[in-house]
Formats: sequence, C-alpha cells, structure tokens
Amino acid sequence: MAFRTVEDIVRALREHPEWLEEVRRLILTEELLQLPVQFAQLSALVQQLAAQVQRLVEQAERHEREIAELRREFHEHRQEFLQHREEFLQLRKEFYEHRQEFLQHREEFLQLRKEFQEHREEFLQLRKEFQEHREEFLQLRKEFQEHRQEFLQHREEFLQHRQEFEEFRRETNLRLYRLERDVAELKGSDRERYYRERASAIFGRFLRRVRLVDFSELYEQLDQQEPLSDEELLEISQLDAVVEGRRKRDGTPVLLAIEASWSLYPDDVERAFTRARIIAKRGYTVYPVVAGKYADEGVIEAANQAGVLVVLDGGRVYGEGVVR
Repeated sequence: MAFRTVEDIVRALREHPEWLEEVRRLILTEELLQLPVQFAQLSALVQQLAAQVQRLVEQAERHEREIAELRREFHEHRQEFLQHREEFLQLRKEFYEHRQEFLQHREEFLQLRKEFQEHREEFLQLRKEFQEHREEFLQLRKEFQEHRQEFLQHREEFLQHRQEFEEFRRETNLRLYRLERDVAELKGSDRERYYRERASAIFGRFLRRVRLVDFSELYEQLDQQEPLSDEELLEISQLDAVVEGRRKRDGTPVLLAIEASWSLYPDDVERAFTRARIIAKRGYTVYPVVAGKYADEGVIEAANQAGVLVVLDGGRVYGEGVVR
C-alpha cells in the first residue's frame, strides 16, 4: 500500500485503528505517553489531601469547643474563689477585731491583778503592824475592812471580765474552726481544678488520648455492665476526677480514678483504692490515683503497697511503673 499524501495516511489509520497505538508510540515521547497515568495518580493524591484537610478542620472545631468549655469552667471556679476570698478576708478582719478586744481585757486583768498584789502587800503589812501594835488593832481593822471592800469590788469586776473572756474565747474558737474548714474546702477545690485542667500534661507521659470522663457517662457505662448499688454510686460520685486514655506501651484503654487534695494522707489512698475497685469489678482496667500538693509521711509507702499512683505538684509521679 503506497501513501502519497497525508490524507492517505489518515484514511489508512481510520480503516486500521489498531495501527494508532503504534503510531502514537513512534510519534509521542515516553513522558507524554505517561501523562494519563500520572494525571490519575495526581487526582487520587489530591482527593487524599482534601480528606486530610477536612479531618484537620473537624479536629480544630472540636478543639475550639473544648477550649471554650474549659474557659467557661475556669471563669466559674475563679468567681467561686473570689467569693470565698472575700469571706476569708471578712473573717480575718473580725478575728483581729476580737483579738484587739481580748488584748484590752487582758491589760485590764493585769492591772487588776497588780492592784490585788498591792492590796495584798498592804494587808500583810497591816497584819505585821497589828502583831506589833495590838492597841492599834481596831483602827487597822477598820482600814482593812475598807480595803477588803475595795478588793471585793475589784474581784467582782475581775470575775465579770473573766466570764466575758470565756465567752469571747468560745466564739473565737468557733470562728477559727469555721475558717479552717472553709480554707480546707477551698484548697481541695483548687487541687481538683488543677488536676482536671492539667490531666493531659500530667498523665500524657504514659497515656495517649487523655481526656476527662463525664460522670453521667461513667455512671451509665458502669450500670450497664452491672447495676450500681446506692453505696457504690455514692462512692463513685465522690471521686474528684476520672481520666480516660490508652496505655502507650500496648494501646490498652485504661481509666484513672483520681482522689485530689491539698495534702495527702493514708485515708486518701484507701478511698482511691476502694472507688477504683468498684469500677474494676465491671471489667475496666482502672488505676487508683491520689494527687495533691503535699504528701503526709507514709503516704507513698502505703500507696506502693496498695498499687496506687501518687502524683504531686510539679509532675512528680510515684508508682508509675504500674501503668507503664
């Protein structure tokens, strides 16, 4: 077959379409032939990037919601702290006022005692003179009766002031007791908020995806596994926080049952252990945790024996090998 013009070639290719691929291979470069394949790969990569961007946008929105919720809780707790602070300042002001009043009464009492000592010395002197000068006894007795009457008046005043002092002391002791109780509650609330807000930073060293568990969600999950008794429900409700995460070494889902306090005592270890055991009975991997600013003597040893983690401010963790 002879081809004299381009039209002959075109007509032959139309009559034999199977020649087209061979002609393309001869005319086009390898790079141009690979363009359809490369375009398909690029399209798939763009779709993957679009899906990743969408997931990042969803994560950012979720983080914004969580940050807004944390900010709201912070402002609520700050307002509560300021209210307690005002009450504390008022109580301290009242205490100093009563203390000043007590000091005044004390000065009066010392003055009365001084006068009493003076009168006593005078009385002793009179008795000595009476022995020496019996003839002057009647006159001295009269003077003594006068001084005695004055002494009785001072004594009556002293007894009255002592009664007032006792009433003041009882009232002051009651106020101090209330003040200590309020300060202890305020410190405990501060530690609970501290470990809720810093849960990811503190426990992220051995857990991934750390988050606080809502108590209503926890009650529902536990009750589905095995109905909670009233006593068990009360114990769980008194936990200061429950943290969920995945153990880094094997990805196992675990819970941390946290008992937070300003100062830690062996009773805190026992409570955390008891409440964690209630959760563990329902098939969960749970670790009891006591967290606070200070630990009383013997707390860390008692916690190690019971398998309880001890977390102190500053990120110090004792017994973390149990979780790792």
